[in-house]
Amino acid sequence: MADNDYYTILEIDRKASPTEIKKAYHKCAQKYHPDKNPNNKEYEEKFKQCSEAYEILIDPQKKDLYDKFGKQGLQNNHFSNMNIFNNFFGNRQQQTRRKTDNISLTLPVTLAELYHGTTKNLEYKRYILCITCSGSGSNKSIDTKCDKCGGSGQSVTMVKQHNTVFQTIGPCQQCGGKGSYIKENDKCEQCLGKGLLVETKILKIEIEPGMHWDLILTFFGEANEAPKLVTGDVLVTLIKTDNDTLYERRGDDLLSEEKITFLQAITGNNIIINHINGNKILLKSDLIQPNTKKKLSSYGMPILNQPDTYGDLYITFRIIFDFTSWQIEAITNLLPPMKIKHNLSPIMLQDVDDTAEYEDRTNNGGNDGREEGQGGQQNVQCVQQ
Repeated sequence: MADNDYYTILEIDRKASPTEIKKAYHKCAQKYHPDKNPNNKEYEEKFKQCSEAYEILIDPQKKDLYDKFGKQGLQNNHFSNMNIFNNFFGNRQQQTRRKTDNISLTLPVTLAELYHGTTKNLEYKRYILCITCSGSGSNKSIDTKCDKCGGSGQSVTMVKQHNTVFQTIGPCQQCGGKGSYIKENDKCEQCLGKGLLVETKILKIEIEPGMHWDLILTFFGEANEAPKLVTGDVLVTLIKTDNDTLYERRGDDLLSEEKITFLQAITGNNIIINHINGNKILLKSDLIQPNTKKKLSSYGMPILNQPDTYGDLYITFRIIFDFTSWQIEAITNLLPPMKIKHNLSPIMLQDVDDTAEYEDRTNNGGNDGREEGQGGQQNVQCVQQ
């Protein structure tokens, strides 16, 4: 497969523009990248071919040689495949290609979206090479050689301390270390000599059923562009939203809490729950004790990359005693009388509003239950003279 035509590998026409070449490479890299296909030798080889094709076709000089003479023309001009791969994958014995910094973004996702899967758009801003000047910042093809550093991009400063002279080397202040600069009249009118423009980019995020929060999705080559640098990646982290209250996720299992009546508890019938998949489920059980936990197999989360496979659903039941007065009387009459020997007098309990706050009876909260004038001792310390 190493002999395949570069245009065929990227599935583009020979007249494809640099933008079309870049898009084709991004699509190819997304599909065959080793991070998405671990231990897949075939995809690893295809990813290398995509990278090799992009490395040649995106460079005007190499592309021209390839179009005229094929791979033999590249090898005769010292652009061998081995050098290409060493540069791309960071072999320290060869000249490495630097990348722009990666961009980290977050995407809020609900539990229901992780269950069903969905597509979401994520908007962000990034720098791209100016279309007018191709990132050079100049309206001319050749920049002016810096006369201060002689084109080296470095400046040498001599500092004398006592009888010792120190030499320091740093980037040239006039050209910023580039070795050349653009005259004011030669600056590109579109980017004002910066070589970069701001683009509003929208990423299409495919959420697959069973994905997890904190999962990082990588979009290769979608970070900021810069002249003579490989474009970095965008890293999107899926984060949890605050509106998921009905279900709790534990791995691939789901946990929920259901309130049922006393009659439902003793019969185990007519218990209907609203499942996260959008359906109503009628449950059947034997006697349900208060705070009992029951399992519903294969009603948990979808398991990623395992079609039609699900975790389990664990339900904790809370029993509500919602009897009317005549129902209580009827039930009491059916039960045998309680025979307990004691000589205590009953004290009636009072109902409490669960939403009410507890009364603060501490010294900080009031007068400790004593009204003014009742002689309550004040919290004062006396200092002996």
